[in-house]
Amino acid sequence: MPPSVALLLYFILLICLFIIDSKREPEVSGAIWIPFIWLLIISSRMVSEWLNIQSGTTSPDAYLDGNPVDRNIAIVLFVFALIILLKRNTKWSQIVSNNRWIFIYILYCGLSISWSDFPWVSFKRYIKEIGSLLMALVVLTEFEPIEAIKVILRRCAYVLIPLSIVLYKYYPQLGRVYGRWDGKMAFTGVTNSKNSLGVLCTISALFLFWELLNLRHNKNKIDNKTIIANVVMLIMTLWLIINTNCMTGTITLILGIFVLLIMKTSFMKKNINFVGIFILFTIISILFFHYTFGTLTSIIEIFGRDVTLTGRTELWHEILKLGSNSLIGGGYQSFWLGKRLEILWAKYSWQPTESHSGYIEIYLDLGIVGLFLIIGIIISGFKSIKDELSLNLNYASIRLAFFAIALMYNITESAFRPGLMMYFIFMLIILNVPSKLYQNAV
Repeated sequence: MPPSVALLLYFILLICLFIIDSKREPEVSGAIWIPFIWLLIISSRMVSEWLNIQSGTTSPDAYLDGNPVDRNIAIVLFVFALIILLKRNTKWSQIVSNNRWIFIYILYCGLSISWSDFPWVSFKRYIKEIGSLLMALVVLTEFEPIEAIKVILRRCAYVLIPLSIVLYKYYPQLGRVYGRWDGKMAFTGVTNSKNSLGVLCTISALFLFWELLNLRHNKNKIDNKTIIANVVMLIMTLWLIINTNCMTGTITLILGIFVLLIMKTSFMKKNINFVGIFILFTIISILFFHYTFGTLTSIIEIFGRDVTLTGRTELWHEILKLGSNSLIGGGYQSFWLGKRLEILWAKYSWQPTESHSGYIEIYLDLGIVGLFLIIGIIISGFKSIKDELSLNLNYASIRLAFFAIALMYNITESAFRPGLMMYFIFMLIILNVPSKLYQNAV
């Protein structure tokens, strides 16, 4: 099939999917297009990459400036998000009160700019932190926030999943990359790496599975076309995640599906108040079996990976030696800059630009204080989800599933950073914004 025909069929499919989706008539406002556009960008590639005008990353100095096209687009979207929130008369005092740990963390990130070796670069990156929060709040202050989350995730999958297949099969110059040193082909689709595509597929597959799991509760509202659309999209997404060969994405998807299924059991429904104890018991059990029988090592080998997690453990050892201040860190997103990056690029031919662990990344940039605040965010976020389990079990279940995969994903990948799909989803499910405050969302 000629590439142009494949692309035309993609657009026809996309139009059909959006028509089917529009018949659901969700109670969301036109403002939802702003966070939707933002989600499309961070789930695929920056605009400069699509236009092939990126600055390039051939030297450590390239990370200092960033790209003005991407920066300006982000600023415009953030300004629109702020205007929307101001028009909604957002009750900031209550939002801050309900999310103290998140706002303390963001304030601390801003404060850490003062001791960064690159304060201007750190400040520009900090704008994304504020912007991500604003985007999440636009979604959560909708009249029907749950429907708003469904809309942006569903439509994001509709746009990016089929397009990834088209790019891989018919536009290899866009949908594939080859290793600089080993020449191995990696399946990237609409993203710029197989790990990023793995995140897109994991989140999309988990969401689509959850929707199909709950269709039996809405038989009178959802027609067969919607069911078929979701099934087709889920099959496409699973095909993608299998072909990416992304171990982290596969394991986290399995974890997320397990959480959704276990929350459907009558046993869990009868013991909702003890879900925290069950999770703690599971974690302790995993650690016990690992240190007693080497269970995690065996699982890693089953998935065809070495026990160093493809060189991650060696990298962790090296970068921890370069950390500047164990208590407060080196400043917001400042570690992978300057001399430290030069040292690591001289040592590793694959030129790492992240630690491949969200928790280590927080420690390097924000120190023990930053880790303490992240733990506070995790605990408060879990409490918010636990409180909702008795009020809306279906939605609380997908929140818990996303929560679990975000925590798991950050063990071997750095995703506690704005401008990443996983971080945006994490913000959406941990922020506590009572929807009853915003009955006149615009």
